[in-house]
Amino acid sequence: MKGDIRLGDKDILRGVEVDVRDESRELGNWQGIFTVDDPSELVMGEEYLLKLADGRTGHILISGMSSSSRSGITTVVKFTGTGPLK
Repeated sequence: MKGDIRLGDKDILRGVEVDVRDESRELGNWQGIFTVDDPSELVMGEEYLLKLADGRTGHILISGMSSSSRSGITTVVKFTGTGPLK
């Protein structure tokens, strides 16, 4: 699903493909990944707002980044939800 990543009132990334996993919305226990070509504006441990194309939003912490050459050189970004995804 497509989504936007925001920090405060600034769009950091727009229209990234997001894969949300282990979704337990009631408990706020969820995580996922997305890929980017340039991760320079993302900071490990920083809290961002994830806005999904279906209207759901939730706060995320960047928990890991790793390079992937699957479709060119991209960075796989892992995140953890810090509250409900609603």
